[in-house]
Parts: sequence; C-alpha cells; structure tokens
Amino acid sequence: MAYYERPKRALTEVTISNVNEHHEGRLDTTLEFYQRQYGILDWKTNNMNQASTGGKDRWQLIANILLANYRYSGDENNWDKFRFGAVIYHQKAYLPDLPIQQDWIDKVKNDRQFAYEVLCGGRPHTQKPQFCPICDKDGESSSECQFYSTDTRLAYEGKLPPEYARIRGQLISDD
Repeated sequence: MAYYERPKRALTEVTISNVNEHHEGRLDTTLEFYQRQYGILDWKTNNMNQASTGGKDRWQLIANILLANYRYSGDENNWDKFRFGAVIYHQKAYLPDLPIQQDWIDKVKNDRQFAYEVLCGGRPHTQKPQFCPICDKDGESSSECQFYSTDTRLAYEGKLPPEYARIRGQLISDD
C-alpha cells in the first residue's frame, strides 16, 4: 500500500486577488500540506465529458495555480511550494505533467493581459499565436481560426456590416 501525505487542511471556494497582475479567481479546493505546500483541485461536476471542454479546463487550472503561487509565496512565478494541480471529472482526473510547460504558462499570462486591456477600455492588437499547429503546417484550420481570419480580412476591406464594425472596433484594433 502506498503512503500519501494527508493534507493539513482543505480550503474551498478561496478567492485570490493578485492586483499586481490584474488577476482574480476563485479556487474550488486548495489542499494545504506542511511547510505551506499546496495542491489545487478544480471540480467539474456539470461536465460529464472531458472532451467537450476543448481543453479550456487546462487553461483555467494553470490560471488557478498562478493565483495559488501568489497566495503562498507572494510571487506567481515561484513554484517551490506547488505540489500538484488536477481537474476532477465524474469519470477521471486530469493532472498536467510537471513541470508545467512554460509556453502554457505564457499563454495564460498573455491572454490575461489581453482581457485586462479590453476590460479597461483599451483596444489591444490582435495577434497570431507564435506557433499555430494548423496554420503553420498547411493543414485545414479550425472553425474559430477561419472565423477570425475572415473577420479580419473583411474588416480591412471595409465589408463588415456597420453596426458589427462599430462593436468590433471598440474591442480590438487591427492597425
């Protein structure tokens, strides 16, 4: 029988605000171990099928881990106290391989900054990802990629309906 350390305490629905990085979130469960080490659990009780989430749960888990890093060490980039993170579904659990890939962490931080700029009334520039496994390999792009490519092309050509162009212009900048 394997021995696993029992958590010192479990906290649920913990709200964490990292004002320095403009990031706030509520963690479903934080398991605290001795020496202020911790693990994060994200429960998905409303989703019976992990595949239907499209990978969004992974990004939420990483964002929550960054918040937990901030709570327990004062620095979201300090991974010394982090033990594990998991998304728990009805049928199974998803645990990312450790250490978490730096490009995943960078994606969450970049997307967080984009959202902050939009919420503050800014118009951040649209960006193509550094590497797109579809576009950069000459494969067929996803419906979302096709939508944004067509949307951007129509905006440059001035062919968007006026009301849609006005709303789009309030959210993103193409120049």
